[in-house]
Amino acid sequence: MVLVTLTKLLAPFTPFIAEEIYTNLTGEESVHLVDWPVADKKLIDQKLEAETIKARQIVESVHALRKQAEIKVRIPIREMTYSGPEALSDEVLAVIKSEVNVYNLLFDKKMDTYLVQAKTSDDNLDINFGLARDIVRKIQEERKNLGTKPDEKVKITLPFWPKEHEDYIKRKALISSISEAEKFSVTKDE
Repeated sequence: MVLVTLTKLLAPFTPFIAEEIYTNLTGEESVHLVDWPVADKKLIDQKLEAETIKARQIVESVHALRKQAEIKVRIPIREMTYSGPEALSDEVLAVIKSEVNVYNLLFDKKMDTYLVQAKTSDDNLDINFGLARDIVRKIQEERKNLGTKPDEKVKITLPFWPKEHEDYIKRKALISSISEAEKFSVTKDE
């Protein structure tokens, strides 16, 4: 049932693929001759929709704070507070924290609108993890240039890397060994 409904939704954008899938699944003449799917209003979670709108306001505020303080999203903020009409659910907060790269997001006080606050000094930022993510990004670019396979391990040399995040770097970039050298390099593991 899900695939049949999906093919109806995809038909205007991918007419030939949707047609093929639909006719194979249903045996009917054409996806283009059936009615558009109708939403079941009983399945809409009004509370979740309202909370998602509030979450977007918080996310926008965090991005504005990061922009003003010139903190890139790849650098995690350790702790941040938000104020607003009400505290959000743990599930929605988890999504927000993931989106804006914040470790701990706490409700502060009731206010009319949602606002965020955070210390933007280095002691509230995980600069080393941001550096580790940068290193992984550079390694991935080099892997692409080398033409490595997705599961192929590589060896790297770096002048510096945050030792506390070495396992993260190795895991994310499929590295067999990291060694210290003056220049950054990536070579295939043989």
